[in-house]
Amino acid sequence: MVDVQTVSVVIAITGLVIGLIYYTLILRNANRTRQATLWMQLYSLYINQQVLEMSLEVLTQWEWTDLDDFEGKYGPKTNAKAYSMWLALSNYFEGIGMLVKKGLIDVDMVDDVNRNKGNLWGISLSIPVNAASQDPRDLATAFRFLRRHTGLKI
Repeated sequence: MVDVQTVSVVIAITGLVIGLIYYTLILRNANRTRQATLWMQLYSLYINQQVLEMSLEVLTQWEWTDLDDFEGKYGPKTNAKAYSMWLALSNYFEGIGMLVKKGLIDVDMVDDVNRNKGNLWGISLSIPVNAASQDPRDLATAFRFLRRHTGLKI
């Protein structure tokens, strides 16, 4: 026959296991919520009208054939305003890449939201990736990481 002490130990252990499972589920949900909140804050920066206008200009008006042509038309020495626009867009994508690389936001979330912006991603990635082969500091790590993990084709 089962005594009272055995029953109380089983009930205590069952309660502890249920509590641990509940705590684990709460932590997992809180982590996903934090990732979604962080991503939406970053995305709200991207959908700001000024950033959208910069993106549209780069997509529709800028043309270049290679890195030298890009630097000649839009580089810091020849066109500071265009270059600052380029840096703003590039820094956004680089920041997203670093957050994905560090596991702070989910790559699938980034890919799903930015799927329709493939052209801008490709344009934004083409210069740093090409420049990285000429720059020993290899500034394009985050861009290449995003390209590799989102299936982005350049």
